[in-house]
Amino acid sequence: MPRMGSLRGAAALAGAVAALAASAAPAAAARPRTPMFTPRTLATMAPKGGLLHRMAPLLPGAAGPDLASLSLFSDPVTVTVAGVGYRMSMSVDNLPAALDQPPQLAADLDRVTSAAGRLTGEQEHVYGYAPIGGLHLTANAALTSARVRTGTSIAPSAVDLRFHAVGPVEQSSCALVGGGHGVFQISRGTVAATTFAIATGTAPFFGTITTVPATATAVHDPGCATFVAAAARPVFHRQCGGRETIQQSTLTSIWIGELGFGGGRATQFGLTESNPFGPAGVSHLAVGVGPGANMPAPVHTGGGRVRADVRTAGVQFMGGRARFRSTGRPRVSSGHTCTWERHTYHFTTTRYQGRLTSAGTPLQIRFDTGASVVTPTLATLVVHTYTR
Repeated sequence: MPRMGSLRGAAALAGAVAALAASAAPAAAARPRTPMFTPRTLATMAPKGGLLHRMAPLLPGAAGPDLASLSLFSDPVTVTVAGVGYRMSMSVDNLPAALDQPPQLAADLDRVTSAAGRLTGEQEHVYGYAPIGGLHLTANAALTSARVRTGTSIAPSAVDLRFHAVGPVEQSSCALVGGGHGVFQISRGTVAATTFAIATGTAPFFGTITTVPATATAVHDPGCATFVAAAARPVFHRQCGGRETIQQSTLTSIWIGELGFGGGRATQFGLTESNPFGPAGVSHLAVGVGPGANMPAPVHTGGGRVRADVRTAGVQFMGGRARFRSTGRPRVSSGHTCTWERHTYHFTTTRYQGRLTSAGTPLQIRFDTGASVVTPTLATLVVHTYTR
């Protein structure tokens, strides 16, 4: 089973790359006020599907498992450190009691860079907490008010804030996983805090954050299975990926470099996390886009083996160089199809196992909180060969 950290890293990469690729509008354009729908909150808000249906008979009190959840997540506010602006948001979740997990709180700081009106890089830093006791998220039945209290459970960090709804609470009837019906509720409103301190433990980024969110969204899910009858599934066409991808990972880190479909741009991604097995802990993510020359075509060295260089010139938040050397013959898989700009392509995948080692200056991820060296270790090179 893949470790949880790897899954979070893969999800983060997909989101970061998609955001960078889709950013055709100037980066300086003002963003309208919208709720911060992070993967964490979307997972909580989404109607429960097949997984919980299968789990329900196995959960404590199988006749009626408690799958209700409550979430509060803030809209981003600007936090400026050493002249650099970050967007900070906070989310708090009460997961279903049947899952036997403590409440979770996370503070997320994110910034992007741009050139010529297009995004070129992104950093994200998440400080997560899930103490066994002492962290409380409560709300009234109408979801017009809520409160978050941590006491000393996440010291030296501490949060004590109140949420008050502004405007009507949105309500939708739904069928529950365990049978019966319930009401799914969403309310949006303002936040006020008597205590708000997220101690990151590093300086100058980010020290202790005391900027209080101004607005937030509260969500109560009684354990919904479906809202309406299932609609016909849309036809899904797999999008073509990069031409070349190198990935290496350890228990607490992931580094991925990908040459884009057209070969002109390379995207490099790095993730480190202090706790790869759960929500409590600190994770740092960076992604940058630069010239495709940073990932030249692999060189065949005989015996079915290859070497491939990795450079970082002009790639935001990345530095150093590395070299991949395969350690055996590749695995080849053909007969695949995908789409790119409305055209269908056929492709063959060639996968090499090997090692990624330093080539002069060590490969590193240049987080604002401090550079992280990519540890030389086992790695995978995947090459896609496309034809029309």
